[in-house]
Amino acid sequence: MLSIYEFTNYRDYLKAWVDQEGARSHGAKGRLAKALGVSSTLISLIFKGDKTLTQDQASDLSDFLGGSENESDYLLLLVYH
Repeated sequence: MLSIYEFTNYRDYLKAWVDQEGARSHGAKGRLAKALGVSSTLISLIFKGDKTLTQDQASDLSDFLGGSENESDYLLLLVYH
């Protein structure tokens, strides 16, 4: 199981999450985009490092990923960093 605490960069965590999805990885970025209410283009730019998540998007991402409150707080700290 993937632990966010193994990461110091939220983009690396998201890439690992997509990789972990295995057969479901096809369309994973689209599911992220839908959950965050953004375009898949923006998700691609975030993965490339050209854009970053907003506070609200990070909160929505945490809800989508289903982490605990501590994991959500850690994700928000990674985004702020």
